[in-house]
Amino acid sequence: MIDFDFLPQIPIDSGHTLDQLTGRFQTVKDGLPELVKNAKDQYARLGVVERELRHIVVIVSSTLRSLAVLDFAGAQMQDFNGWKTWSSRTAGRGSLADDIEAGHGNGGKSFMVRGSADEAFMESCYEEARTKMGFKNDEAECRYLPGYARESGRPVYGVSETDPRRRLDGCLASMELDYEQLPSPARRAFDARDSFTFVRVGSVREWSGRRLATVRNLVRQIQAELVEHGQAALTLETCSVWILVDGESMSDGPLVATYPNPLPGFEALDRAPVPDDLTVPDTGERVATGSSGDQKYLQLATSREPLRRADRRKALNVIRVRNGRNVVANWSVADLSPRSESAFVYGQLLLPALTPEHLAGAERHGTVDTPLVLAVRAWVAAQVEDLASRIQQAQARNHRPEDRTRANDALERMRELMRQYLRGDTLVGPTERPRGTRVDEIVFEGGRASVALAAGTTVPLQVACFELTPQGKRLPVSVDGLEMCCETGSVLDLVSTGLVRGVWPGRTKCWFRTGEGGVESNRVDVEVVSCTGVEIMCPDRVLLQGEHVRLTMIFRTAAGGREDLLVEAATRNDLLMEGMVDESEMGKISRNGWFTAGHVPGVATVRVRFGPAQQDTNTDTLNIGTEVAPPRRRPDDGNGTVPDVPVILLCGQEAPGMGEYTPDQRTHPGGEYHPTIIEDEPPFEHVIWINPDSKEALRVRKERHGPTPTGVGRIASKSFLQFIALKCFEVLKRLKVRQERRDQQMTEVEYRRDLAQAELDCSDFIDRAFDLADELYHGEMEAD
Repeated sequence: MIDFDFLPQIPIDSGHTLDQLTGRFQTVKDGLPELVKNAKDQYARLGVVERELRHIVVIVSSTLRSLAVLDFAGAQMQDFNGWKTWSSRTAGRGSLADDIEAGHGNGGKSFMVRGSADEAFMESCYEEARTKMGFKNDEAECRYLPGYARESGRPVYGVSETDPRRRLDGCLASMELDYEQLPSPARRAFDARDSFTFVRVGSVREWSGRRLATVRNLVRQIQAELVEHGQAALTLETCSVWILVDGESMSDGPLVATYPNPLPGFEALDRAPVPDDLTVPDTGERVATGSSGDQKYLQLATSREPLRRADRRKALNVIRVRNGRNVVANWSVADLSPRSESAFVYGQLLLPALTPEHLAGAERHGTVDTPLVLAVRAWVAAQVEDLASRIQQAQARNHRPEDRTRANDALERMRELMRQYLRGDTLVGPTERPRGTRVDEIVFEGGRASVALAAGTTVPLQVACFELTPQGKRLPVSVDGLEMCCETGSVLDLVSTGLVRGVWPGRTKCWFRTGEGGVESNRVDVEVVSCTGVEIMCPDRVLLQGEHVRLTMIFRTAAGGREDLLVEAATRNDLLMEGMVDESEMGKISRNGWFTAGHVPGVATVRVRFGPAQQDTNTDTLNIGTEVAPPRRRPDDGNGTVPDVPVILLCGQEAPGMGEYTPDQRTHPGGEYHPTIIEDEPPFEHVIWINPDSKEALRVRKERHGPTPTGVGRIASKSFLQFIALKCFEVLKRLKVRQERRDQQMTEVEYRRDLAQAELDCSDFIDRAFDLADELYHGEMEAD
């Protein structure tokens, strides 16, 4: 036994520690929900359970760059005594009521300190006593030190107050607000209780120094952020929360937690009970998930619109993790299942066994990788992956393959017809080469000698088939079902033609051959490397929309010396990577790390996989601005020629010339939240997409028997083929104007005039396109 001479107290840099603990709460997005939740908790502590008395008013002054939260619970002396202590174990007094969510007592105070550029205070009147405490944040030596306000030389701590209304009026005046501007139900609550608590964050740090227009844009986001924030969920269910901005209410009534309409066929998903014990990934040990009598479950839900979009409800694309009392973490669905179909999924996990040792602590931002958390997270990921697979299968059944083929055939033939209305000196380039019918040659990876990829990643490979003419020309041939051959069978797995997965570290030599084994490609050395991580280096500047930039990926391995080789391989484009962009409309990333920014401003999340486990990904972000890059030269269409008229495809079809991208990035998903004609989408500048599931297209496809719609028609129906003809006419008119103007800038009046002239010049296209639609439709009828 060793004896120690202990120090009298814990040596700690308290200021620096608090800087680390409070960082997450410095924004309005994460700080305001803490203040709102604190107000709800205080109602619970005082036993105020009637919703008509539980009113919380968020007050914002854009001109003062300030905000406040008002409730009518009131605070007792013991509440202030507990509130002044950082990381208090007892101040929350969670035993007083079931819906008290207070954790360490840091969230609200953190926002008052880190979110305010000058001062913040909390003033309360309750049972004829008033207390006022706060922080002074513009003096470094006072930061994090709570203090009682002083009036007439004495601290405002439990001083007598017989007129709470007078004090409330003073608080409201500090926000340039009058009592009569409060919602009438909130005023009635004050009249009934004659008490209040007012928390004011002086100069909100992220608003101070910014233009008024910018501040008002940020303020407009508060309602959506509060409704979607996990820390405000229970408050919105049990209290009436109002938001007043510059004296005006942001809504007609209290805030209501709203959820998106579900995907058709996935409206009511069953709760999945959490098993009593689960397996920990990697170690294989079994861990208990709590008592079998506990209520523990995963409730998944779906959204009709993808949630990982910059202009949509990205914050909802999470699994909110509750431990019975509080939302303790938000697990990103993109982390659990990076596939694109998981963008339609969100949900809630209830697991009382997630006690403090499993939680990240004061930030309430996540969980610690304990065996229980790792096991539960892997189980949740499997449930999400299963649902995403079912969504993918349902989406694949939206249109019959033969209908999709018929519609794409119609688009190709109408594209040929469009050429006849465009002059050959500007847009019309060389005619496309004919395609071959037999396979004489297979070229694998462009003839290169070697490639490398990380174990557990799935990457596209370049495989091209050609027919050789007597004149020595190559005619491209489309072939399905090529067979991949490997000298070592355990290293690679063929997922589909041209898409392989690194199964096990090692080296092998690979080649492709036709099904009958008559023609073989060149042989390529493939190395699969076991990686422990990946570092993504994104540009720190704002990208232009449509800009094409190379990202640097540094894959790390456990073995010494291998990292340098991998960095060199990445520079030579030999290391192929599996990458994706969470917000699919904000960009695409190729297997060589080339990122093409979309036409949506905001923050794009780039995700790169480095290993086989579900969590073996890393992310970085890129900022996309509002300015647009000059158009790039249109790539060839896969036949070695530049197309004269852009390729016109049905959404869901793979675009040609996109072999550097994974299959899900080679197409546009379409759907009712996109227009019918989708063009100039990076990196699809050479493709115009026709969306058969746009709201307009769905209206056209409505089958009618009398005045009432009875269902949605097929995309090979006569009416829809005629609709495609009209959409092609719209495209033709725009191409005609572009050709006449040679992409010169023009005024809106000039554009409308030229568009009208193009309509006259090309008007008989409609008759000819309708004839084509009629011919294709009757051909289908005869085939059926």
